[in-house]
Amino acid sequence: MPRDAMINHVISGAVAELAAGTLFTPMEVLKNRLQTEQRKQKGTSASALAQIVWNKEGIRGFFRGYGMGLAVFMPHTVIYFVTYEKLKGQAAAMLKKDSDLGQFPFSVYLVCSGVASAAGIIVSTPLDVIKTRWQVSAAEEGTLFRKGPVAIACHLWLNEGGWRGFFRSLGARIAWGLPTTMISMSVFESLKDLRGRHLKNSV
Repeated sequence: MPRDAMINHVISGAVAELAAGTLFTPMEVLKNRLQTEQRKQKGTSASALAQIVWNKEGIRGFFRGYGMGLAVFMPHTVIYFVTYEKLKGQAAAMLKKDSDLGQFPFSVYLVCSGVASAAGIIVSTPLDVIKTRWQVSAAEEGTLFRKGPVAIACHLWLNEGGWRGFFRSLGARIAWGLPTTMISMSVFESLKDLRGRHLKNSV
């Protein structure tokens, strides 16, 4: 199978997201609850909230929404890497370079990662809205969302403007996600190219 085959990018992105979700879901649960806590609870530290979650819900409380998290971020990650690698391939054809060897200008990495990130964010935002509400459903502010993801989706459609309800915070997600991804991926790729040139020259 060719190294740049689409299935390789799909599998790599999916496996990476499975591992990342296991590590980051507990932190996201705490973050979401801290952001939605009532005034009387404001000032609660993350460690104190973690103790509350543990006492009331056990280990499962830290992984509330893990399945939804995978439903959100796995498509995002897969779409990102597939799109990113395809765009790099097109850039290589235009610049007459070998995409496996890299050595693209920094601007090419910025554009490819920006377009890929935007595509992943747009596709995953509706699921992210549902996931966030499901994760905070155990808090007092989340009583409306305790019937599960399907009920949350129905509520969004019927009471929050139809499809527009599913894209709440799209602008914020793009504003946060694009610069982060563009900078981190472009710097990573540029440093990898620099290392490749160094190794090639040292041979």
